[in-house]
Amino acid sequence: MMNYIDDIILLTACFRGPNLDIIARSIMEAQELHKSGNVEQLKIYWVICVDTVHWKGDLHYSNVKDELRQRYPDLDINFYERVPTGEVSMGSDLYNEPLMDFMSKHKFINPWIYILDDDNILHPNLLSYVSKVTIYNPDKEIIWLTNMQRSGRIDGVISEDYAMQVTKSGSFFMNFPDPSTLVYRYSLLEKYGLYQSNKSNYDLVTFVPMIGENLDKCIFADELDPKMPHPSVQVVHAYHDGLRTEDEFEADMQSFEVGTVNSCNFRVQTDEARFPTQYHIPPELGEMILHMIKVYYDQHNMTGHISRGSGYAR
Repeated sequence: MMNYIDDIILLTACFRGPNLDIIARSIMEAQELHKSGNVEQLKIYWVICVDTVHWKGDLHYSNVKDELRQRYPDLDINFYERVPTGEVSMGSDLYNEPLMDFMSKHKFINPWIYILDDDNILHPNLLSYVSKVTIYNPDKEIIWLTNMQRSGRIDGVISEDYAMQVTKSGSFFMNFPDPSTLVYRYSLLEKYGLYQSNKSNYDLVTFVPMIGENLDKCIFADELDPKMPHPSVQVVHAYHDGLRTEDEFEADMQSFEVGTVNSCNFRVQTDEARFPTQYHIPPELGEMILHMIKVYYDQHNMTGHISRGSGYAR
């Protein structure tokens, strides 16, 4: 029987049933790579919180559960059925009760927690990074990873000074970590009442105080990986939205429509800046810009890509 150095719980809020198989494969591949490396092993637990209201897929979630367990017998898979009260499959509705129940059934000391969304996959090296932090930085309770966006851009915080500036200034749009960039101890999450919202801002209201008040317990990308040469040439530790989803495919095919603009932010990405510069502009100016883009798209027979998660057209 293998002795494990620590435990990690992968939390997945799921309504996209067909994605679970490829996510499971990514976990198994990461686990195999982790075993082949010269590091002590983490015990992996996958807790899937099924949104029974918005579930998608040809198979019922009970059938998907059975198939996954048959196909991946070496993976500790745990299903919880949830009925969310919010409009999105995330946050306190999906995570809190399953996590507390799962913790009560196991004799954990203080496991690591990582949110693995149902439109993402596990980075093959993530387990090794967490294992090394457990061994060499036992006082750290938050691991702040870099992640690769689907566009190829790499986001991440590479110094404590920068993290403090971001956390205290409230500049959370592009700089604040997506859940895919954070691994943290259960005891720290529990101290802040677990996940604090059933809305899409659950990460902000949960992680802002947790990180802002515990920066001394964070380990950052430049500490995590000595190969990190420069902020603009980063090593990737995690993925963000690593799976192409049906929802986004449908969004890609939408025509570019302009409705009433209530608020608008204009983002500019340049080669010189690591993060886009964001300008808040009046709604009437936002409508003018969108109408100009629509005219251009119509003239060139193009469609608009609507990024629903971020709430802006690009």
